[in-house]
Amino acid sequence: MASPVEGHLDARRLAQILSHLIDNAIKYAPDGGRITVGIERVAGAVHISVADPGIGIPPEEEEHVYQRFARASNVQSANARGLGLGLYVAREIATHAGGHVWHERGTPGGTVFHVAIPHASPPVSATG
Repeated sequence: MASPVEGHLDARRLAQILSHLIDNAIKYAPDGGRITVGIERVAGAVHISVADPGIGIPPEEEEHVYQRFARASNVQSANARGLGLGLYVAREIATHAGGHVWHERGTPGGTVFHVAIPHASPPVSATG
């Protein structure tokens, strides 16, 4: 069992971020695709990653996926529901907490989303 990662974070806001990122991973991963969630403490922040082997984001659309109502052009092929608000909301919450959200291409495909949030209050503990 991994050791706990402890931080002083707003539990409700952290749950909202995780909900949006995990929901996206489930929507865009193929049936039976493995979604990986990681958490660690890095340089005074809690770093969370959510990876899926799904359809990925077309390179020319990557900078726009954090905008309100933005959805990549390839989401229709995945028959994924949604309004294009999840990544926008996750980024807004993280930004207001002094953190940030970013992504990278997964290997061999899909996307890995990252969130780094510095310590705030009240305390929350998560096992990674």
